[in-house]
Amino acid sequence: PPEPERWLKSFRRAEVGMALQVAVVAGKGSRCAPCGIQSVLSRDDVWLLLSQSGGEEERANAIVNLAARSTSELAGCVDVIVEVLGQEAGPKVKAAVCQAVRGAGAVGALYAQDVGYLLDDQDADVRYQACLALAGMGDASAAALPALARLLRDDSEVVRYGACAALGGLEATACADDVAALLADRSPEVQGAACWALGKMGRAGVGSAPAVAKRLKEPRCRLQALRSLAMMRGAAAGYCMEICECLTDEDAETRLAAAAALGALPG
Repeated sequence: PPEPERWLKSFRRAEVGMALQVAVVAGKGSRCAPCGIQSVLSRDDVWLLLSQSGGEEERANAIVNLAARSTSELAGCVDVIVEVLGQEAGPKVKAAVCQAVRGAGAVGALYAQDVGYLLDDQDADVRYQACLALAGMGDASAAALPALARLLRDDSEVVRYGACAALGGLEATACADDVAALLADRSPEVQGAACWALGKMGRAGVGSAPAVAKRLKEPRCRLQALRSLAMMRGAAAGYCMEICECLTDEDAETRLAAAAALGALPG
């Protein structure tokens, strides 16, 4: 799974209005006259592309390719993509729709309810992608918090990871104790996601600083533990020596995170 900081987006209410304005502009396709390449997708283009897709695999690939387009383009056509969910979509298509919603920026938050339904999907990858899509939606994801908390106990490692990262991205302080329990998860990657999430939860997460510091001994969650301790600042002051030992880690990004964590300590 990707590291939380790599995919987490910030959604502010002020951005929604701006994104909707962009969506109106992006609704009309345009071509580059010299080369004939479509520079901006119109809603009609997207509808035609998806309606002509032969099967689930082809349609899912088409949506994934759309998800890689710019945020402004997706903002203008994401509603057409989300409509696919009502057409007996298979798991690959559902997962791809979640990626598209996540890539649509602030406008994606308008489809929090549609994505929230997918948290109960039978397919683990769909549940995981739904977690990532909801993670940056702020208040729009409030109704999904109970389901996200429930997924912390999911049988799938990747889903537990996604639920941790989502609750951290949403700074769901009420779920801090549930997330802290995953510091003892059998998967080091899930432990790392729990570390990061607790760091994002501010005061609600600082009580777990001792347990987070212990995760520094595990190479596969060391980076996220360091990032968590950096966010906890004063609560991590007692672990200066453990953080210093990470300055010699063979991984450059981990060494940088250790330096950042030391710089965040008070005094």
